[in-house]
Amino acid sequence: MDMLRIGLSSLLTTQHSMSVSSNNIANSNTEGYARQKMVVGQPSSINIGGVYYGQGVYVSDVKRIGSEYLETSLRNSKASHQFYESYYGLGVEIDKMLSDQDTGLDKTLQTLFTSLGDLANSPTSEATRGVVLDSFNALGGKFESIAHVIQLSRNTVDSDLVAFTDRLNSLANDLVSINEGLKDSKAKTGEFAAQLVDERYRVLSDMSELADMQVFYDEDGMASVYLGDGMALVANNKVTPVEARPNGFSDGEYEVYLRGAEISDQINGGKIGASLKYRSEVLDSSENQIGRLALGFTQMMNLKHQNGFTPSGVAGGSILADFSAVAQNHLSNGGTGVLTVSFDSGATQAVQEANMQALEARTYEVVDNGGTYDVYDADSGDVLLTGAGASFSLEGLDFNLAGVTAAGDSFKISPMAKAIDNYQLLITDTQDIANSQDPVGSISDNRNTLDLYDIQDMKFLNNGLDSLQGGYSTLVAGLGSEVASAEASMYTASALYDQAQLNRDTESGVNVEEEAANILALQQHYSAAAKVVAAAQAIFDDLINAVR
Repeated sequence: MDMLRIGLSSLLTTQHSMSVSSNNIANSNTEGYARQKMVVGQPSSINIGGVYYGQGVYVSDVKRIGSEYLETSLRNSKASHQFYESYYGLGVEIDKMLSDQDTGLDKTLQTLFTSLGDLANSPTSEATRGVVLDSFNALGGKFESIAHVIQLSRNTVDSDLVAFTDRLNSLANDLVSINEGLKDSKAKTGEFAAQLVDERYRVLSDMSELADMQVFYDEDGMASVYLGDGMALVANNKVTPVEARPNGFSDGEYEVYLRGAEISDQINGGKIGASLKYRSEVLDSSENQIGRLALGFTQMMNLKHQNGFTPSGVAGGSILADFSAVAQNHLSNGGTGVLTVSFDSGATQAVQEANMQALEARTYEVVDNGGTYDVYDADSGDVLLTGAGASFSLEGLDFNLAGVTAAGDSFKISPMAKAIDNYQLLITDTQDIANSQDPVGSISDNRNTLDLYDIQDMKFLNNGLDSLQGGYSTLVAGLGSEVASAEASMYTASALYDQAQLNRDTESGVNVEEEAANILALQQHYSAAAKVVAAAQAIFDDLINAVR
């Protein structure tokens, strides 16, 4: 009878082993699946006449083969890979637009100054005067086109942030359900259900595509997820939803919030981190730098044009609209204050040129500090000015607060970005071009046109380091370097992710050939066990027949 029991136990155990290997093969392409291995044990031996006899075999456990360290490494490398892949994919398009001769500014600027050179050579040519005005309009069209593309990209970032955060919240809710299942499985069996553990890692992996995060587990298998500097997305098996919404300023861009706190600057991985960095490092930077070119170009052209006279002897006025822009108000402001920013075009030539050199490609935030005003770099948070009055000058610009403000009221503005929209040609009549420096008006006098032409080589931006085209070249080179760095980081992150995936698969992945070979061995084992059962049955039948 013991022989029969032993044979049957061997048959059943072998059958279970074949089922485990078969299940491994079946799930070899299932995302997140970790191979399983059956653990067997032997029952206590029995003592007969002082001799211990074995009692066969039994299934002790079906063990999930996995490593928390390797899963964490894979998840972190995935967040990094998704970040650089997304960041590069977004940045390369803007880089191509600005560096291309047809879609960028460089060719249009060259054309404009060429037209001014032609006018200097042929000051009496009406056709050449028309080309000059057309060139100013073409530059305005180029500014408008670039601004339009950047705005469309901003809109895409906003909509992506909403979609990504919604997806992250959905996955967080899935994790809560899995946590409950794992807790129940352990309470009932003392073990975590392997399928749910696989599912938990898959959900966490999907979450890492969206943002970098920290994951912790309690003894019940409950996974908690934290974003940024320890902000809980999932804790105590409850979800605190992350949200993408406008930043509180009128027409404000979207930021990411958790528990009411903005955490955009704390997310440094995944697609969410990539979108935020792309907006800051590529869109904001490019728009502000292009805007500085637009503002500097506008004010320098006006300054030089006002030194000249038209063919009829009229003093030259502004050829382009002077810069002025209104800041965004925070929606929680308690006062009626309105912040405007302008360039002082009435100052002396020396002051205006100094102001042009002082222009910074940055975003300002002005805050009422109880009667005086503090000014910050909105991106870095650096303090730029404290205790200012309602009107003050900073970095080549004039700031003026009209109306009544309340303590804590804040205003935000990117003057350089506004300068792109502000660009407008004021002259429509070719006879209003002040090409002469002769007060009586001489159409053949080209001296002021030469001054306008010389603006292309003047270094009046970036503390006197850059000319217009030099500034644009610096922008394009910097952006190209940023994109190239992102591409290199993408390849590095991809290699690290592939290695992390290989390490995980080596530990937990299914080797189909190995499992198939194992099944063949188990078939032989099963056949041998069946013979033991048949032999035991034959012996039992002989015993029955012997006692009849």
